[in-house]
Amino acid sequence: WEYGGVYADMDAIPVKFNASTIRNDDDGFFVLDRSSILSQWFIAVSPKHPLMYHAVVEALARVMRSQDTGVITPVENTGPRALHIAMVTFMKEGGIKIMKNV
Repeated sequence: WEYGGVYADMDAIPVKFNASTIRNDDDGFFVLDRSSILSQWFIAVSPKHPLMYHAVVEALARVMRSQDTGVITPVENTGPRALHIAMVTFMKEGGIKIMKNV
C-alpha cells in the first residue's frame, strides 16, 4: 500500500506479457482469472493505490474478527476474498454500479 510495487506468486508464469504491457502512466495492473474475477497472483500498483488500501483494511478486519488466527484460511480471509471485497468497495466509491453484491 505505502510504496506500491509488483507482487507475483512464485509460480506465476506470464504468457502474454512484454515490456509494453504495463505503461509508465498506468496506476495499476491486475489479472482476471478464468471467471473474470480479480486475481491476487499478480498485482502491480502505484503507491497508495486505493484498491490496495481497501484490501489491507478488509484483510486486517477479517483477521481481527477471527477467534483463532491459527486456523485462518487465506483464500477466504486475507487473499482472494479480501481482494474481491476491496474491489467491490473501490468500484462503489468510484460510482461504478455493481451488478451483484458480495
